[in-house]
Amino acid sequence: MEWALVPSHAVRQALWITNDDGVFPVVDSVHEALRYFADAIVTRRRLLLPLLTKSA
Repeated sequence: MEWALVPSHAVRQALWITNDDGVFPVVDSVHEALRYFADAIVTRRRLLLPLLTKSA
């Protein structure tokens, strides 16, 4: 399951202070998260397409 955190300003500051900002997939908005997931799906499809077109 893929997920991303869309934190408030206060949560983003807490992550920065505790140096945990790189631990979680953090994005600025839901729109940005959806774009990230869509790009990941397209990449996976490109990798799988050659495998599906070959016949035995």
